[in-house]
Amino acid sequence: MRLRARWSEEAIVTANGLDVRQQAAAAVQVSMVLKGRRQLAVERAKMLSAAAFVLRAAAEAQRQRYQSDRAARHPGESNATRELAGFTVEGMVDGQAVAAHLANGLLDCDELLRDRALFLVDLGEELIYADPPRRFEATLSGRPVAVALTLLRACDRVVAFEFDLP
Repeated sequence: MRLRARWSEEAIVTANGLDVRQQAAAAVQVSMVLKGRRQLAVERAKMLSAAAFVLRAAAEAQRQRYQSDRAARHPGESNATRELAGFTVEGMVDGQAVAAHLANGLLDCDELLRDRALFLVDLGEELIYADPPRRFEATLSGRPVAVALTLLRACDRVVAFEFDLP
């Protein structure tokens, strides 16, 4: 014996008492509200992005003016003369002695220290100092001062730091 059920309009009721058509209409209304909110968020993001671009350009112009003023106050002194020529870092990482040496643009570094420093690079670590105000991104391939600071930060304990100026 085979039973057959017939579908009827009255049988479309859910646990909360609303039929499927009412739920669909409510879902469409919510969807339209969310679509409007999304549109507003996209427009705001575009506006903020444009404002950030303008602010970045203004900051870059200010930085260039500052560098020009500084160069005028200290003639003959350039960034190249103040950059590190090389350095040596000795420290401890996870209880093991580690060392790194930068000379002629080539970095020689213990694997444990390099791995810890690369972790800082991957995290996007910023090295910020207040006096004078400076900000460096963690790196092992950038400016020597940023590389040195990255390696120093990677050490659990710094035992020694030696540097060469040109």
